[in-house]
Amino acid sequence: MLAAVPAEQTRILELFNLALSMVGSGAREVPPPLASYFDKVLEQARRLAKEPTAAQSGILPEAVQLALDIRDVSAFREAIDDVQSIKTMKPEQAQKALASLERFVAA
Repeated sequence: MLAAVPAEQTRILELFNLALSMVGSGAREVPPPLASYFDKVLEQARRLAKEPTAAQSGILPEAVQLALDIRDVSAFREAIDDVQSIKTMKPEQAQKALASLERFVAA
């Protein structure tokens, strides 16, 4: 029964993963608030992954988790390496990013 409970990482990154799912499924457009959220989390996570000891205010918990994933999951890091925003993300990149995070959570 406990195995059915979502992992903490899954809950924290639920909206981020929703945006990835929408892009990965070929959705024409991600709603602007979700796109803005995605871009903010990704930007904060990259900054935090690059300089984890630098003082940064207003960091979202999702960005902290994502920064850990960027540092620890090479397949995820490679999938999002060229992504500057959700609007420029290709469905293949989103699918690879989701798959790499799902494998990591399942492990």
